[in-house]
Amino acid sequence: MAALDTLPVELVTKIVSHLSPQDVKSLSCSNWFMRHALIENLFRTLVIPCPLASTQALEELIHKYQDFISTVHFHVSFQPNREGTPHEGPMPTVWGTAPMDTLQKITQGDILSNVSSFVLEFNGAQFEHAGWWGEAASRYDPNLPGNLVENEENWEQTLQQERDVIWRAQYNEVMQTVSMNQNITDLKIKNLIAKNASAWETPEWASFLGRLQVLEISVFAGDDDCLHTNLGFMEFIGNLPYFVMRHAQNVRHLTLEASPDGLFGGASANYSIPLPLKEDHFLYLQSLTLKNIMIGPDLVQFLTSRVDCFEELELHDCMCDGPEPEYGPDWDLESVTWADLWKAIRESSMRLFRVSVVQSKTPPLLWQEGESEEDEASEDSEAAARIRKMLDDDSSLVLWRYARVDYKYGWIVELSDDNVKYFEEGEDQREYVKLLEVLEERNKQQR
Repeated sequence: MAALDTLPVELVTKIVSHLSPQDVKSLSCSNWFMRHALIENLFRTLVIPCPLASTQALEELIHKYQDFISTVHFHVSFQPNREGTPHEGPMPTVWGTAPMDTLQKITQGDILSNVSSFVLEFNGAQFEHAGWWGEAASRYDPNLPGNLVENEENWEQTLQQERDVIWRAQYNEVMQTVSMNQNITDLKIKNLIAKNASAWETPEWASFLGRLQVLEISVFAGDDDCLHTNLGFMEFIGNLPYFVMRHAQNVRHLTLEASPDGLFGGASANYSIPLPLKEDHFLYLQSLTLKNIMIGPDLVQFLTSRVDCFEELELHDCMCDGPEPEYGPDWDLESVTWADLWKAIRESSMRLFRVSVVQSKTPPLLWQEGESEEDEASEDSEAAARIRKMLDDDSSLVLWRYARVDYKYGWIVELSDDNVKYFEEGEDQREYVKLLEVLEERNKQQR
């Protein structure tokens, strides 16, 4: 510690940038010098739960540390209707029972006007709790309630829901208020609820999105709900280009995140939901990050239409669909293998400089591998054992993931046989290596 105390503040700041937030917090408690040196690191993000009972502590925090705050992070929870009937009277505000001027002014940018980065994180788990959230009847059984996104919803129904259902009015209130902020250029929406908001049809919303340079969207999909089998979810993803993508003309860095319970990407023969990216979207895009996305022709078309400024592609836990349908009708589907993707990028005119593939776990080589302790103990096939050894011996090799949506239940089915097949054929890996070689040469020329 004494050694750190003797270093310049600038150097201490660089060192602690490699530490976890908890480690930085602990280090700052050691003495006055360290707290002074780390204060900028400690108070970069202001986290605000909504609704909020009192704003007194928040106002004191802002007064002391407003010069260091660079990101505002709202954790938003909604209120259900008390009964399964429309709400009567004034709608409760999403900001809480405290005087809401402070929260509204923060959201609109009147307070903390120096902050350009906002995070809106919605509490999707709350919809599992007691209360009525405006669910319509199930389309399968009118005597049973459906989930929030089971059915499609036209614009008149959206407006009616915002008049009758508390959480829908509060959801729209958040969107409407944040769209008034003239300072935000970096927006992250976590657990975006797959329901429209009437604020999305206003000129303020279009202008707000047009000012963004960084946009990250993760779509809430529940827990084991397979929302990609629901018409309402399909419709919502299909409408994102209209409500969001076409307005965000100046975005340079885009992240889209789906989930195993809310998959989209347009490739799977079953419950196909197109990737909400069109060739005329994000003309100035420099980097694209996709998480839990099904890779299909939509992505290939979007990527190969990038010419001038697109530089970086990151894929996290993404998958390709197998070319031979195993479930449902034999639809005329243009399947995409990993080799197809890498080859299309390599042969395109885009000036890509970096590609990264991240897998949180290795794709399976056996049927239902890793789904239970018994499966872990099952004996490898000869091919699986051989592949595991090759992966252990050569870290440059990738086991490329193939998966499909189950036709009957909507589960994500890991295609272990295809994983083995395509690894042994080697075309996915060869095309990936060819692309990396092109990128390496391109980066050398830039130096």
